[in-house]
Amino acid sequence: MKNSIKKTFLLIVALTGLVACNNQTSTSSSSVQPTSSASTISSNSSSSSITNSSTSSSKPSSLSYSTIDYGKVYFNDIQIWSDYDHVRIRPYFTKPEMAENEVFDYFVVDESICYIEDDEVVYLSEGRTDVIATSEHFSYKFIVGASQTFNYSSMARSMNNLVDRDGLDENLTVFLGDSFFDFWRNGINNVTKWENYYSEYKAINIGIGGTKTHDWRAMNKNIVCKTSPKNIIINLGTNNLNGGELANQTFLNMRDLLEDYQYYFPDAKIYIFTVTRCTGALSVNWSKAQQYNQKLKDYAETKDAITVLDVAERFGLDYQDYLASDGLHLNQNAYEVYNEMIFDAVELESK
Repeated sequence: MKNSIKKTFLLIVALTGLVACNNQTSTSSSSVQPTSSASTISSNSSSSSITNSSTSSSKPSSLSYSTIDYGKVYFNDIQIWSDYDHVRIRPYFTKPEMAENEVFDYFVVDESICYIEDDEVVYLSEGRTDVIATSEHFSYKFIVGASQTFNYSSMARSMNNLVDRDGLDENLTVFLGDSFFDFWRNGINNVTKWENYYSEYKAINIGIGGTKTHDWRAMNKNIVCKTSPKNIIINLGTNNLNGGELANQTFLNMRDLLEDYQYYFPDAKIYIFTVTRCTGALSVNWSKAQQYNQKLKDYAETKDAITVLDVAERFGLDYQDYLASDGLHLNQNAYEVYNEMIFDAVELESK
């Protein structure tokens, strides 16, 4: 009997000790706290991510991760010429609210081609080079093309002289762009010359036939920036699209130019005509033009200083009634519509 009681007592003691041991092990495991953490910051840009991490190997740790999405950055390629350069570099962010404090450094791969000063590209010699832009959260590579000869140098010099003669007034209205304004100034295709409508106003027409958006970006410092515009009226984009650019690329190039003018002339109002429909071989580009026009209008909705003059919509299905015999340029009927739209929208300053 005594032996039975003794065995029972020892069994109870053993079981009690086992339970106590299990309870102690469970409590120790649940009370372990992380002693270090790791964090990753990623730009999600096409070629850059920045990672910061720290871990401790002295104690077990539970790692926690925090990711910040800074979006992406894009730069357009840039074209410069020997006498027409100082083109401004323009980054665009998919999440601009995350990039307010980004400052870029630029590394020119071939330093014999160009250099960068105050975020503007300056010509040194003919050729092409990659430029690598880096900031705290982004990295992007774009191309600078540099040419010795500017195809429009003769006309550019003429427009420069015209600005020196007639374009130094305050509160000027500057007409710039392609052949639509060039032909209007010179009365080509038997249209009434531009000066017959605007000679009594502080206005100047420096349109150059054949030009595209990047030509005007390169001419800004030499020509446009010499003026003090109250209004800038633009007709461009047709040559970009007819030259093979897709609608989105033409829009991005135009956006660069419009951003230039908002930067150089923050108090100016900017008016831009849509691309019109044409006949003949170039009529195949109308679908691209429609896409571009819509992108342009959507962009202008976000900018108080920019107004789109939708002349393509005004011409409508009767667009052929507004074309010269070549099926591309404008006739007198078209310029009457241009005048009406300009005088309705633009506050011109009398001399």
